[in-house]
Amino acid sequence: MLEKLIFEQAIPAYRRTYPEIAVDPTQATAKILDRKNNYADFNKLITFVNTKKAKATVSNQLPTKGTVIAIQEQAGYEEILDGVKDIKQIRNASETTISIGLFQLLRVANIIKLSETSYELTRQTEKFTLLNDVEKAQLLFQAFVKNGKNNLIDECARITIPKIKFSRKNYHLSEARQAVIDLLKAYPVNQWHSFSHFSKELRKKEPHLYHVVGNALVRDDYYNSYYDSPSWRQFEQMAVSIVFSKYLAVLGLLDVTLHETAGTEYNDEFRLEVEHFRITDLGAFVLGLTEIYEPVAATESLSQAEGFSVTANLEIIITPGASRLKHELYFSTFCTKSVENEEMTVFVLDFRSMVLALELGKTIEEIRAYCQANAVEELPEEAAAQFDLWEQQSKAISIRQVTILETHSLALLKALGKIPGVKKHVELENTSYSLILKPSKEGAVKKTLESGGHFVKLIKKS
Repeated sequence: MLEKLIFEQAIPAYRRTYPEIAVDPTQATAKILDRKNNYADFNKLITFVNTKKAKATVSNQLPTKGTVIAIQEQAGYEEILDGVKDIKQIRNASETTISIGLFQLLRVANIIKLSETSYELTRQTEKFTLLNDVEKAQLLFQAFVKNGKNNLIDECARITIPKIKFSRKNYHLSEARQAVIDLLKAYPVNQWHSFSHFSKELRKKEPHLYHVVGNALVRDDYYNSYYDSPSWRQFEQMAVSIVFSKYLAVLGLLDVTLHETAGTEYNDEFRLEVEHFRITDLGAFVLGLTEIYEPVAATESLSQAEGFSVTANLEIIITPGASRLKHELYFSTFCTKSVENEEMTVFVLDFRSMVLALELGKTIEEIRAYCQANAVEELPEEAAAQFDLWEQQSKAISIRQVTILETHSLALLKALGKIPGVKKHVELENTSYSLILKPSKEGAVKKTLESGGHFVKLIKKS
């Protein structure tokens, strides 16, 4: 008994500490700060998917180089590149930090989806646009932690230096993510901490963090083969660094600084790894460390401003409000945008926009009904009259594909038309209100008529 007491006094029980670090983010190689104030980037990406062709690669189903460059230029956020110095040098989104986080977080939450090689909006998109930033953060965070059934987000597969392969192809990472989150919750809020310290504590607590991937083998660049097990720093620590930088920091739950780490002995490529981190106020709220987050009230106040204004000359003026993005998504697919700033977005409804809307399968009646349902005031008389005129004109001309039975004489044609076996298959007898067009020229005729101010309904053969 005495020996046990002496032993316990000599080696006291381990107590985890969370030392604060003095950090100057301006001296870091790279940093991701205040993303909690940049949720407009999610909205800009959704708008981009709605109006542009956002493409993905066939192999890894990530945004293509062209898509990443286009959305980064449009949204204006500062990208953090991993392994390259210029965004024009990337091969795909796996070498980005902010872009891959934005796309993958929206995708796991089913806000956008991948249809073959193009991104599309989903039925959940409109609901997402009506949430405030805090609600968006909570939704995206839960979707990230729970994702695993289809491995849309795979931090293990994102490790590029060194290259690592796993014995299992299908695995669920939600348990590992939850273990990371559980330890993260123990750290004080709004204080900088060492990521290497966090990694050491995580290893003590969860030594087999990513056991679900099976056996892991690291590639030896000298022998060009996989044969050895990766170290904790090569594998688990790097995977957690990806979780911190590409997802939690992009969500604004963490601020992080990053530094370059060398590649392997025979590979001089560099990689970015988290060096320091701190939990933000938003992170504390989403992680459940506090029940109060001040910006909630300010964000929710936007819900007081709903709808948009319709002018006499059919300008759609959308001002800040909870439904702003919803209305922008609706009109941006067929209208010309004349103004866009923090105070308002203005779309112009004109003949060309109505033509495009009809081509997209919308009707003028539907557009008018949307305006009547969401405008803050009744439609001006001039706008209502223009809708009446467009509705009438849009039904005046149509082009469709038909099969024509021709004869050398009108008498023979009438005789054939009386035969029961022919008559029952005749859809419309020749009238003076139709013109027979040359094969495949319906598009050219449609374009010519529209240039003269005529609506033309092109009915495709089913």
